Amino acid sequence: MIAHVAEAGEGRGRIVLRIESRPASPLAVEAAILMARAYGAEIEAIAVADANLARLIGYEGVPVYRTGGRHGLLRDGCDIVRDLAYALRGAERTVERLVADAGVPMRRRALTEEPTRALTLACEEHGPWNMVVIAAPIDARAMAGLGRLLEEVGGATGIIVVGTEARRSRGPILGPILVAIEDGERLGPMLRVANRLASVNDERVTLMLVAPDEMTLMALEYEVRLAIADAPAPDIVTARLGFGEAAVVAESLRRLQPGFIVAQRGGLVVPETDTPSPLAAVLECPLMVVR
Repeated sequence: MIAHVAEAGEGRGRIVLRIESRPASPLAVEAAILMARAYGAEIEAIAVADANLARLIGYEGVPVYRTGGRHGLLRDGCDIVRDLAYALRGAERTVERLVADAGVPMRRRALTEEPTRALTLACEEHGPWNMVVIAAPIDARAMAGLGRLLEEVGGATGIIVVGTEARRSRGPILGPILVAIEDGERLGPMLRVANRLASVNDERVTLMLVAPDEMTLMALEYEVRLAIADAPAPDIVTARLGFGEAAVVAESLRRLQPGFIVAQRGGLVVPETDTPSPLAAVLECPLMVVR
């Protein structure tokens, strides 16, 4: 696992911020800004018009289903595509304003493509050190699929998202950088990322050691403390979390009130499962998922 972002001018990657026809979360944009400042990187904002939805042009009487099970009226496909284009432009304006205010370098481009394919294409152009940020908040089902998304976007070293309950950001992201450690071998790269993020606003780093049982937790804690014995010691908290206790994991993370979370794909914190993740409904800060 290598969590890295290319610096501006390195020519081997950058921060790819995907904008869609949904409102962009100011907190997600602030996460991209924080990464850019931590690594001296540039942001490439990609406005993605979903090619699948673009095919609605020319269709009449398209049924519209609203959240909560309510059915809308039949609509003309051209009207739907036009409204989505307006929404996409509105999300672009949000991103442009926040990044301009932060003084971070940003390039802009537009793609008509399937959203995951758009990320793959963008990351392949300047790989391999790309960090992907999803501008729109994601729901529980999308949160559960983050590991698969990271696998499909091969040029990305990590993906940053916010959930549906993420608090609005009106400035820099503040609060401890929390690293969820489930594998001692991943400590070094994840801790380096956390230290870079923490240095921007002089925040502290907290390690949350996560294991399914007491014996595994004790072994992990010993390994971690030995590895950081000669370095400035971050705060360490432990969590014994059995398999299948996704809600417990999510609540434990929330109670620590972090400003940013770094976690690995495929573990207890971000399992690869088809079951909707409770993280999306409780996290109030950005989440970075690394390989």
